[in-house]
Amino acid sequence: MKLEAGEVASIYYHDIFDYPLTPFDLIRWRAGEKVRPKDLNFEITQERGYLFVKGRKGLIFKRTIREKNFQRKKEIAQSAARLLAKLPTIKVIGLTGSLAMQNAPDSSDIDFLIITRKGTLWTTRLLSFLLLKLAGIPTRRFGDKKEKDKICLNLWLDETALNWPKTQRNAYTAHEIAQIIPVADKDKVFEKFLWLNRWIEKYWPNAIKIRKAIFRSGKKSGPSFIEFIARNFQFWHMRGKITRERVSKKKALFHPQDWGEIVKTRFYT
Repeated sequence: MKLEAGEVASIYYHDIFDYPLTPFDLIRWRAGEKVRPKDLNFEITQERGYLFVKGRKGLIFKRTIREKNFQRKKEIAQSAARLLAKLPTIKVIGLTGSLAMQNAPDSSDIDFLIITRKGTLWTTRLLSFLLLKLAGIPTRRFGDKKEKDKICLNLWLDETALNWPKTQRNAYTAHEIAQIIPVADKDKVFEKFLWLNRWIEKYWPNAIKIRKAIFRSGKKSGPSFIEFIARNFQFWHMRGKITRERVSKKKALFHPQDWGEIVKTRFYT
């Protein structure tokens, strides 16, 4: 089997996430030059329409099972998204993580990216949890042991802070951005998000088509006392719980497991 370097790198990368690739997947997720394996001492094999690292045949069955979880979890996600989209300060709701790749274990939660209107991130976050609680939709909270099908609002961005920091740009974050499934998008903010992060094409050039976004000046707004109170209340609530999470006025990124560091053990990225 003759494969190009980018194809081999892609198969090896997705092996980290127990995800064998179909030929179609291999086209979409062909790795760019910046995705370089540290170790080339492995073989690629093909069986039943999937390509994977030799000795990992069991991933075919695992992927089949996980794909069956997708529809049920997607329906739960859409139900929660429809409710959250009623909040006028929410601009984008995106399905992220393993579920966006249809690769979520049955026991996993449902990860969301939320982009909010300028200067409303922490107010919106507080209202979102309250709204889901009132609707009886379970959310994952700090310390939860049982996470199955719970909504995990783990990525929050203000619409004025969409550009991913250069120090956090790598194959993993590029893949995570490229695989996002938008389930709500107001004013084409998700399109702007992708355009500002088009650096991901250096890692996964075929993963997603990025169109040039049009930026218009938004309404000027002064400091919000409500936002100030909401932010400080949540910072107080999270005190002593912050480990690898990144929180600021315009961003809140919660990652229980740092897959990026795991990727770095296998790739120069």
